[in-house]
Amino acid sequence: MDLLPYRIAMALVALTATRFWAQAPSPVTIGNFENTGFITAGYRFVDVHGYRPKYEELFDLNPGFRVTEVGLYGSVKEGTQPFADGYSLTLSGLGGDPFATAQLTARKTNLYDLRVSYLQSYYYWNRNDNVSSNGFTAITSNHDWATVRKLGSANLSVTATPNLRFTLEYFRNSRDGTTFTTRPMDYFGS
Repeated sequence: MDLLPYRIAMALVALTATRFWAQAPSPVTIGNFENTGFITAGYRFVDVHGYRPKYEELFDLNPGFRVTEVGLYGSVKEGTQPFADGYSLTLSGLGGDPFATAQLTARKTNLYDLRVSYLQSYYYWNRNDNVSSNGFTAITSNHDWATVRKLGSANLSVTATPNLRFTLEYFRNSRDGTTFTTRPMDYFGS
């Protein structure tokens, strides 16, 4: 296997990261907020030899370009009274990773605290039931999954008085994809 393309790609990534890392971030002012942020991107090389569904079950890391993490943060400028004291938005695992997440927070001291979260996960399970040395294919319980699970939540905490706080919460869980399940066959002669 020729490793030259991998070495060239890694050298380019290292040079680019060094160039951006050396620069000190300065806040960008938009409206009443001083904003900072970052983006991390990369390319994943994958070379699988063997049973591909087992690789997806254990790792599920596919090749290609991806944005691995994004962060955006804002704090209020001194002397202004906007709708929030600060906010943050973080995203990770974008572009085909098995566990993508997002979180948005906004808060105003002694007034409210808002948190919105999202998680998406891929789950694969394949037992390779078609392989058998004696001609029978029902060696295991023959269950296969290729599902996507999505979890979302929103939490709002409102401060009415120093001793009274109201909390509103919403949570949603969904699952989508294919499942294959059969009744396990009694093992031969048992």
